[in-house]
Amino acid sequence: ATASENLTVTIDAIRGAAWDNLIYSKDMNGHTDINYMFDEPRLCASGDKIDVAWANANANTWGIKLFTRALI
Repeated sequence: ATASENLTVTIDAIRGAAWDNLIYSKDMNGHTDINYMFDEPRLCASGDKIDVAWANANANTWGIKLFTRALI
């Protein structure tokens, strides 16, 4: 990316917007690869969604892979 735009990962809570939670944000200017692991688990309720967003003003081709696992 050559523009200063944030890639964001947000938990979109099934309970409503008041429970949504931004769990990751990274300015993509100059970055081509990110490999990130959270220090502690991020808990999600059944029905929560994980939203990944990036404005992508340069219309770059990009992909994302998220790895998750049940803790219980």
